Amino acid sequence: MGVGAVHRTRLTGNRTDARVAHWLKPTGIKSVQSFSIDTSAVLTATITAVDIGNSYVQWTGSTSTVAGTVNRALGRVVLTNSTTVTATTGGVDATIVIFGVVVEYWPGLIKSLQSGTITIGGGLTTTATITAVTLAKTLLILNGYSSDVGDAAQHGQSTYSVSLTNTTTVTATVGVIVASTIIVSFTVVEFY
Repeated sequence: MGVGAVHRTRLTGNRTDARVAHWLKPTGIKSVQSFSIDTSAVLTATITAVDIGNSYVQWTGSTSTVAGTVNRALGRVVLTNSTTVTATTGGVDATIVIFGVVVEYWPGLIKSLQSGTITIGGGLTTTATITAVTLAKTLLILNGYSSDVGDAAQHGQSTYSVSLTNTTTVTATVGVIVASTIIVSFTVVEFY
């Protein structure tokens, strides 16, 4: 830069007021709220109200006090309404704490939100059909899983993956052929 040249930054211009105006503009994310649900007490968490058309819930894991029964350690979550996250578990006789976050975006960033479940029973792979999305602009969010898997010998049935296999298909795959029912919960977020 020569003498008297003014450094310009992308989208801000060279004046101080232009830079300040840019600083005050919102980022893509409006809010992130963490929650935990202790299923020995309740199956819901209350959050500050969000716009459900611009928000999704993400399961971040669970803990359990049971050592020998897989289904007692599993859980899934869904954003039930603008202020409530609801959990579903595979068993009711243990203390399970389910963790997650609710992410809310500013309007105009999310093109579509699709939530659903895939019930796996009797095979390795099961699919769910969704409305077509643009793969390069879509995020698949895992919301956990619940099952009636009964004992420690069936741990292979509690290992699974989910993927967006094409523009209209979400696929869930388990580690071994299932003799029980596993319900996987997901959200597909398509951005503009």
